[in-house]
Amino acid sequence: MRYNLIIFVFVINVSYAFGQDFLLPIIKSNGKQIVDFIPKDWNLVDTITGDLNKDNLKDIVLVIENKNEQHLNTDLFQHFILIIVFRDSLNDEFKLIEQCNNLIAYHQSSSGPWYENMDINNEIFSVSFFKGGSTDEVTHYKFRFQDNGFYLIGADRRIYNPSTQDFKDLSFNFLSKKLSISTGNDLLNTKSKTEWQKMNFDTLMTLKSYKGPYTWEVSEDIFL
Repeated sequence: MRYNLIIFVFVINVSYAFGQDFLLPIIKSNGKQIVDFIPKDWNLVDTITGDLNKDNLKDIVLVIENKNEQHLNTDLFQHFILIIVFRDSLNDEFKLIEQCNNLIAYHQSSSGPWYENMDINNEIFSVSFFKGGSTDEVTHYKFRFQDNGFYLIGADRRIYNPSTQDFKDLSFNFLSKKLSISTGNDLLNTKSKTEWQKMNFDTLMTLKSYKGPYTWEVSEDIFL
């Protein structure tokens, strides 16, 4: 009995370490190319380029993932980091501006939210997620660089029922603190109905403080 108990506790501790005690790396503060910001045992998932700070230089946003089976069970856990680097033409290098460990969940269920893609348009960085289930949900988060940080200025979400073809479109404007909700059906030739709500919050959410999709209750029973 004594040996069985010791073995049992050991298994519990190892399992906990795989899921909870994984230490995320600290990304280098500067580099000449993308590979300089990817630590050992991490892989590049996605990357985009575009001007994010209005200096007409191409900055880089990249998503990396950990696939090292020595540290985690890849069937259950998958750690992601989102990295933003700005082009420094004076020193001919890129400088780390943001390391975000929370935006993309490391334990993604089959229903999501799954990372979809990124985009840079008019100095706005947007990232999209898909969440499945009885309805399909696609959410686009929009961040803008200002006051030395990336702030969530808007978001759009479509909730769609493939069976009934009912849809709900939510558009969040955090600058005006207004939320529009439009509902309709793709089978019907009627105009969708739109209502407006006021959102109450003190300060804009930042990329650094944001805990990930569906963690922020923006309005009653509406999580972003």
